[in-house]
Amino acid sequence: MRVRRCDHEGVRAYAAGVRRAHALCFPEERPEGDDEIDDEFFDRVTFTHDEASVTWFLLCDEDDDDSDEEEEQIAPGDRHIVGFAAAVVYATSVYGMHVAVVPSYRGRGLGKWLMREVQLWAIVDKGKDQIQATVDASATRLLRYYEECGAHTERTGFGSADAQTPTVVRIARTFTETIARREVESSRGRRGRVGKRFYGEGIREQKPVRGFGNEALFAWFGWLPVGFLVAMAAARLSK
Repeated sequence: MRVRRCDHEGVRAYAAGVRRAHALCFPEERPEGDDEIDDEFFDRVTFTHDEASVTWFLLCDEDDDDSDEEEEQIAPGDRHIVGFAAAVVYATSVYGMHVAVVPSYRGRGLGKWLMREVQLWAIVDKGKDQIQATVDASATRLLRYYEECGAHTERTGFGSADAQTPTVVRIARTFTETIARREVESSRGRRGRVGKRFYGEGIREQKPVRGFGNEALFAWFGWLPVGFLVAMAAARLSK
């Protein structure tokens, strides 16, 4: 697993993978038909923000054992994008526009890793010690997830015109460079233990645990019926 950072021009080389991941993460936002071109896609997903100011963080399912030279030989379009984040500098903080991981890769800390990469970039490259984002107030599970990641919720007063209470809330987190570096190193250190899936199929490819892998499991459980019969025979003979 690797997280690759791209500007608005560099991300175009990964357009096919980003679009596929976005469609898997946000199927309800997928436009009708298949005639949307890349320019229209990036304009749609960056909406009110200047596309040229957006920085992308792409989560790629790649072999960590490959050398840098081998990595360079892989065309961007052939890389498996399984998640992404997008962020933009906004006033005194960095605004997180997207954080998404395709369904078959969720539950393994990859979304948190993406957020931590954005966090480190914010404070090291942009000198910003806070990340903000807006979330639907009804998305209680998502809000709880962000709070578990260290963010706090603030009421905004924003929402639909006919709503009596705000329907959008702001989440924010302030941090130091020391915290940002420690957290991202923790996530990077786990990447080799995340495991792989065949892209887009949700099938996990697990490496056998030493001494108790798939072969060992078969050896143990394959002999259970035989052991049971031997034990029964021994019990009868002892009577």
